[in-house]
Amino acid sequence: MAVIVRRIISEALASDAAVSSLDIIRSATREVIRNEVKPLENRLAKLNAKTGMASATAMFMLVQTLDDLGKHDCVEIYEKSRKKAHAYLKERNDHEVF
Repeated sequence: MAVIVRRIISEALASDAAVSSLDIIRSATREVIRNEVKPLENRLAKLNAKTGMASATAMFMLVQTLDDLGKHDCVEIYEKSRKKAHAYLKERNDHEVF
């Protein structure tokens, strides 16, 4: 009976150690991945902000140019353009590989 109890306790301790080890490995792996991905995440955020700024600048420069050329329906042109841009962005492009 003592041998069986020792074996059961030994197996239980081994399985608890394995679970504890998995938790430690999991948290260490997550930390390493987080540290590796963070610079890329920051770079993509900065690029996204620059793209937004460039896009808005171009949009307002175009509206100003149209106004300078005597177009009085700039707001209507702007609204049509936004609708077309929205449709373009929603369009699915199946041959892209991303």
